[in-house]
Amino acid sequence: MINKTLIALTLMLFSCTSRINHPNIKTVKNFDLDQYMGTWYEVARLDNNRFQKGCNNTVAQYDKVDKKISVVNFCVLDNGNSKEAKGVAYPVDLYKGQLKVSFFRPFYGRYNVLEVSDDYNYAMVSGKDLKSLWILSKKQTIESKVLKLFLLKAKMMGFDVDALRYEDVYNQKVIRNISFAFLTNKEAFENYDNDSFLFIDLRSSAEYEEGHISGSINIPAEQLNCNIMKHHAQPNILFYSKVSDESFDVAYKYLSKCSVDKKIYTLRDGFDGWKNARFPIIY
Repeated sequence: MINKTLIALTLMLFSCTSRINHPNIKTVKNFDLDQYMGTWYEVARLDNNRFQKGCNNTVAQYDKVDKKISVVNFCVLDNGNSKEAKGVAYPVDLYKGQLKVSFFRPFYGRYNVLEVSDDYNYAMVSGKDLKSLWILSKKQTIESKVLKLFLLKAKMMGFDVDALRYEDVYNQKVIRNISFAFLTNKEAFENYDNDSFLFIDLRSSAEYEEGHISGSINIPAEQLNCNIMKHHAQPNILFYSKVSDESFDVAYKYLSKCSVDKKIYTLRDGFDGWKNARFPIIY
């Protein structure tokens, strides 16, 4: 018999009350579902609901069955009893690693793949909001550099990474003091002529010449490196590109490689959003 507590745990895990993602959540691109299938071990999770309290050694098994995905979750409670729950998942936007999962049909919740390693041995997933987060491994170890990158991306999105509950073997918090946030058009407008802010346009030189935010400088994304930033004294840096996802990806890669003593922002709606909202542009 499927244990009711574990089913409730799973419903909370996949945030079944809504299919709409929090705007900060950014999922992967070019997701390969076939490579993702298999057995995953939990490395860490945000322990934000009572249903997961005392659940240890969590394992998830994903298998493709025709056009659906079979899901089996297993864990061991503090009292030594084992619990299992079975469900089914379907792609929502397979290219972006977005699925829906159900243990009580017709109720479905979000399963977002936020990050996955190139070899598909490590992954980070969430539900629809910033309250749920899981770091997973197909091995019984995780490389420190992979964990660091996952924690960095999670913190950039707004997850409380310091509150993660680790399995004992993985109890290693390897990142601190990353300062990152999104700015709306209005918030950016309030700071674009602020001397403590540096706006960096990541688009090509040609796109920059066709129109840009007043006071911004142009550093095409492919030219951005750690040394460039050392020449600018402003404590606050805002990256923007054509759309939000592009600047977020660049900011993530930059922060993962460089030692940063500044606060990093990206423009939530990108330059297109700024332009469409009729905020000032220099031509």
